[in-house]
Amino acid sequence: MQPIYEGSTISWEVADDVIRIEGEGDMLFKVDEDTGAYIVPWAYEDFHYVEFAGNITSIGPEAFHTSDLVTVTIPDSVTRICALGFCKCQSLESVVFGRNVAVVEEYAFEDCILLKEAVLDDKVRSIGYHAFENCTSLERFVPSPVLEEIGENSFFGCTSLKTIKVPASVKTIVNNPFENCGSLSSIDVKKGNNAYSSVDGCLYNSSGTVLYAVPGDKKAVCFPEGVSAIGKGAFRGCKVVDVTIPGTVKVVGIAAFEDCTDLVSVTFERPGDGIPMSVLEGDVFKGCTSLETVVLREGVLSIGSGTFGGCRSLKSMDVPDTVTTIGWNAFGGCGLVSVKMPEELETIEGHAFEGCADLVTVVFDENLLEIGTKAFKDCMSLTTVDIPESVIEIGEGAFHGCQSLKKAIIHFDHDTDMFLPEHTEVEYPDED
Repeated sequence: MQPIYEGSTISWEVADDVIRIEGEGDMLFKVDEDTGAYIVPWAYEDFHYVEFAGNITSIGPEAFHTSDLVTVTIPDSVTRICALGFCKCQSLESVVFGRNVAVVEEYAFEDCILLKEAVLDDKVRSIGYHAFENCTSLERFVPSPVLEEIGENSFFGCTSLKTIKVPASVKTIVNNPFENCGSLSSIDVKKGNNAYSSVDGCLYNSSGTVLYAVPGDKKAVCFPEGVSAIGKGAFRGCKVVDVTIPGTVKVVGIAAFEDCTDLVSVTFERPGDGIPMSVLEGDVFKGCTSLETVVLREGVLSIGSGTFGGCRSLKSMDVPDTVTTIGWNAFGGCGLVSVKMPEELETIEGHAFEGCADLVTVVFDENLLEIGTKAFKDCMSLTTVDIPESVIEIGEGAFHGCQSLKKAIIHFDHDTDMFLPEHTEVEYPDED
């Protein structure tokens, strides 16, 4: 056997399709000074099985990354599975966790596409972010009864996972760990958990005021009374069709409904007194390709970056007059045909309507100050624009690629070469 590196207490050899690793302490690797990558000495060896001997206390970072392992039994001496330890082991079918594993770090089993179950032993307290991401065959996950933390996206894309039980011991769940789990029917929080609760199979905080996660197989959601926030990625990849968001909701988080490709209609109910909703954060409805109807409510001040990006079934929309900012690529690639900008709108950020190929009519109001770079680029059906005197800045290429733009009415003196196509006729009606 040869040591992992000179002076290491852990040695290895490969024989008869098995890698044998023995020694004492943590599995550590040297780092390449030029690339910063770990030097895993067996990285290019061929084996399907692993045997451990001695008192090895951790599976090192990237230890079996992209290997052809089929089955693994982690010894009881191991307390930690380090980052990317078994990442992209695409032949891995079975893992038996040792009795003393306490931490499963980030990306530890990412892309283990044949892994069907993960039964954590009694001491696992932490699951790192993306730990089981894209384990598409994972049907059964049994958490440790002392589990305290579930990292962000730790089960992202586990499309075969059907149910999740959250132990009473869990104190921290980062955003929605179960995004794009299309077969997931329920998330059940055990009684006695002081941080989280289940309502209609969805994951909320203990008081039911913040929605963190909706199972991917849900087609409808009933919100509890008093819900005030929808968290980051809460519905992402779900099968919901119609959603009515209560007036009590103040915040809709980043990517809250992203990639809900069955979603057709969203209605925001009018808020009660003293319940403003100031912003739709970025990518909220991005990739909702079936979305046809959105009814926003007055009080929204900002439509965040990418909010309706790629919503190609969205043909029209009333933007509330309270909106002052339309963010970067907010409607990029939408199916919008016409847009009347809100009265209070001051800023249209870069690429906001880029690629809205069906957009024929845009009406600007007199409070508009800025049209960002490439804001209407490649809006190939746009025929006429009337830019008010209030505008003080128009970004480069704001209307470039607008092949049908025949006429631009401009109420101020401006160098149009930087933002209009060459073929567009320019009219200055306010000239003496």
